[in-house]
Amino acid sequence: MPTARVNGVDLYWEETGHGAPLVWVHEYGGDLRSWEPQVRYFSGGIACHVQPSRVSPSTVPRAARDYSQELLVEDLHQLLAHLGLGPVHLGGCSMGRTSPGTSPSRTRR
Repeated sequence: MPTARVNGVDLYWEETGHGAPLVWVHEYGGDLRSWEPQVRYFSGGIACHVQPSRVSPSTVPRAARDYSQELLVEDLHQLLAHLGLGPVHLGGCSMGRTSPGTSPSRTRR
């Protein structure tokens, strides 16, 4: 199980397929399984990357200060840097859609 130590937390991630990177960012209360149908469909021609965020059901922080939109954006930014990815296509749902959008400068890698 690959993990990356980013922004003070250990994030698990998966890569499926080959080609241009597409990163899926899940909704609050979800996890990487939210994207299984999309990963199956797209991984034939591109590299799909998914990771449960620090607010997925198995990793919800105990202190409110340990999660915010800004932290989620920074987590994603640091994970992309750790993986050596950029530029990437982002796919998101609910919180996963708004997190990268809160910092356009971070999404232009």
